[in-house]
Amino acid sequence: MSKKRWVSIGLCWIGLIAGAGGSLRAAESVPNFQAEFQSVGGALRKAPLPEYPGVLDQKLRPLLRRVRASLIEGGPRAEATMRGVLLGAKELLAIEDVEAAMLAAYAVAAEPELAVRVLRTLSETDREELASYLFAGTSSCGEGDPRKPSLLRLEIAMAPLLDELILKADEEAAAEVNAPASPSRK
Repeated sequence: MSKKRWVSIGLCWIGLIAGAGGSLRAAESVPNFQAEFQSVGGALRKAPLPEYPGVLDQKLRPLLRRVRASLIEGGPRAEATMRGVLLGAKELLAIEDVEAAMLAAYAVAAEPELAVRVLRTLSETDREELASYLFAGTSSCGEGDPRKPSLLRLEIAMAPLLDELILKADEEAAAEVNAPASPSRK
């Protein structure tokens, strides 16, 4: 082979290696949304009722705007971002605030199919809790709200997963009803 051909092959390998390194660096630079959700969730839980709306506006809304922007940006870190967001959103479950649920659902609705794909990789308990939480968020949005179309797309993407969870719960309930009663002590 000629020297030019070897140089071309070498440059291709360098380009491939540099490209892979760039992807690895991008994956490593995923914001730590899970830790941020823990911090925000803690602040919301500790906030006295009169201060709660202010904490929601000052801490949760900006975090969810960044989450949505990061998911819309996509790229190699989107799946890691979604995983961190969903696991971090568990912190919001204890608050039991439908507005927080709706805001979280709207953030992950930027990539509904990715949200469902990542939900399916989580533990069974996390999957059930988070799917129910996101569904509550999608359902709490009013008709005139401009976020409604995005939330509907998330709800439609989640429908098969929600159906599976409902069927599983029905089967478990039927099994409990049909289980033989434990012998009573006399």
